[in-house]
Amino acid sequence: MDTLRISIMGRFFDIPKDRISNDTLLRIQKLMDVNNAINPLDLLKEFLECSEENIKLEEILNEASNKIANYKTKNPLT
Repeated sequence: MDTLRISIMGRFFDIPKDRISNDTLLRIQKLMDVNNAINPLDLLKEFLECSEENIKLEEILNEASNKIANYKTKNPLT
């Protein structure tokens, strides 16, 4: 199994690469230094930014879904 080994505050974690997307893998690798260590504050910042992106996408999808539902209500198929 191909894994990515990272260190956070001296603790090592092996992450199976087949369980994460390539985009996530690249984001993690950008946070790593030459010793495969990740600063916890950088990791938290990345997590919060990803959460904000998810919230924005959910809002956009909900708005689009509501617009479609409203259109279907106003323009029923006959």
